Formats: sequence, structure tokens, C-alpha cells
Amino acid sequence: DRHNCTMRAAGVSTLCFSVFTGPTMRIDIHTHAFHPKIAHKAVDHLNNFYAVACAGDGTIDHLLAREKHAGVDKCVVLCAATTPAQVIPANNYAASLQNAHDEVIGFGTLHPGYANWEAELRRIRAAGLRGLKLHPDFQGFRLDDARLLPIFEAAQKDFIFEIHIGDNTSPEKN
Repeated sequence: DRHNCTMRAAGVSTLCFSVFTGPTMRIDIHTHAFHPKIAHKAVDHLNNFYAVACAGDGTIDHLLAREKHAGVDKCVVLCAATTPAQVIPANNYAASLQNAHDEVIGFGTLHPGYANWEAELRRIRAAGLRGLKLHPDFQGFRLDDARLLPIFEAAQKDFIFEIHIGDNTSPEKN
């Protein structure tokens, strides 16, 4: 018996899919939680850039409270490094969230300008992160950037890619 549902949780659309009869696990596949030191700044940036009013304060505690209230069982928390220097701190934070909260499925990040990406892939694989978030607009690259090809090749068997596309602004102007 097949069953599909959609719902709104934590301000984003959530898709649920169950192939088998019985309880359905609801997973919000696109969320963000920022380190408490930068959460306010990150939310303000998103509000201004997208001309929206983000639901929440950007912290993991607020996100998990909203997800629980909405009946969501797990959430994929996406981290992105807007510069190469942010790759390790972003991935450390993603791993720490996943380790501290059973409800969190952590997605790390890479940046095509990060020289030691192969070692970082090994490190985040060992940390149990399940995917990689790329945000070409904020990270300042295009998806046809040749530096991405070896990253895609090396990561495709172990990670799910979540790639933010569709902004009206070109990467050069972001």
C-alpha cells in the first residue's frame, strides 16, 4: 500500500513517503540551524537576501521545537561554507548536531576552492554525515565549474547532494 503526504513544517515544505503499511516517518529534508554565535546574523542575511521573514531564530533548539510541534520525526540540517575557510567549521557543526540530536541527519559541505577536499570527504564520511550541501550562489561558483567534477566523482557513492539552485541573482552578483 502506497501513501504520500505533504505538510508545512518549520516554514518549509516537507514531503513524506511510505512504501509499506504502518507508521510513516516524517522527515523534513531541507532545514538550517546555525551556530548560536552567528544564528542572528545568518537569519538577518536570509531575510534580507530573499525578502522573507524566516520562521525562528536560526538555532537548533528552535528548529527542533518547531519540528516536534509539527509532528516531524527527523530533519536534514544543511550546512554550507560560503568560503573555503568555513568548510571545516561548518562540517564540525553538522557532525556535532547529528551526534547531539537523534532527530538530526547532518549534511556537510565542500567548497570548490577548498584544496584539501579529499581528506575532508574521508573525515565527514567517518563522522557519519550523509550528504553534502552546495550553494553555488552563496559560495560563488557555477555548477559547470571544472573543480567540482572530481568532487562529484569521489563523493557520489557515499553522499547525497543537495544543491541550491534557482535564485534570480547570478553567482557573480551574489
